[in-house]
Amino acid sequence: MLLFEVGLESTLREMLRVGMRSLSVALLGVVAPWVLGFLAGRLLLPDHGVLVHVFLGAILTATSVGITARVLRDLGQAQSLEARIILGAAVIDDVIGLVILAVLGSMISAADRGTTLSLGAATVVLAKALAFLLGAFSIGAYAAGLILEDAHVIDFADRGEHRLEELVRPISMFLAPVFFVLMGMRVELGALLEPGVLALAALLTAAAIVGKQMCSIGAIGAPVDGTTIGIGMMPRGEVGFIFANFGLALTVRGERIVDERVFAAVVFAVMMTTLITPPALKWRFSRASRRREAASAAPDVPE
Repeated sequence: MLLFEVGLESTLREMLRVGMRSLSVALLGVVAPWVLGFLAGRLLLPDHGVLVHVFLGAILTATSVGITARVLRDLGQAQSLEARIILGAAVIDDVIGLVILAVLGSMISAADRGTTLSLGAATVVLAKALAFLLGAFSIGAYAAGLILEDAHVIDFADRGEHRLEELVRPISMFLAPVFFVLMGMRVELGALLEPGVLALAALLTAAAIVGKQMCSIGAIGAPVDGTTIGIGMMPRGEVGFIFANFGLALTVRGERIVDERVFAAVVFAVMMTTLITPPALKWRFSRASRRREAASAAPDVPE
């Protein structure tokens, strides 16, 4: 519902206009956090297998479209160029992340059976994931919101009836917190006090922040603030929870890929990136606004 509501505020034409820029930001936003998350796992979880390290990096690749979009809307910046690039890149990030998750899940399942995933089998899994995602574009909530532009409901507005966004908002405000409550119930707070867990949580948080800041390099050349884009790509929110929750169900020879300690560290990183983003975006947009006001108030210097 939240993604549908966000989609209503954008148009397909606007998203396509920043498509290539969003793609470059998204690709960097996947590669950089994945590498940093993998290195964090290798450093602090040396006794865990390489699949655990790879999965940790994969968790950090996603970006919460819903949370970022909500913050941008509340700040009145949902139609800015930075916002369109962020939302486009965040959607692409999630698509790539879901494909990675599908392939990793098959690799881990194969390892659990004592076999390896062949190149042919991996290709089949990849093809299935891509086919599903392409099909979901005609039923997906965000795509549906993009397609339903104001022109489709103008007759209702002319009669003085509520706009579609106003009808959807109470439903999303009621449903959105439920998922976060469920994820919070799965966190064992005591696990954070175990040796090494807080260090892992802090390192994953740093990797999550730095990795998404690096993706702002993809926006070089556009008349936008790169730092704003990096901040907007930071929150993992519900997507990070989904990835971590998926890891709880994956096992290799009876051992979970994501145990309670790792899950607690991941949840900490997800929460921190989610909490930092709103005030950081507000600060950055306010600073940019002050710079524009100062530039417009400056007297023209004759040549």
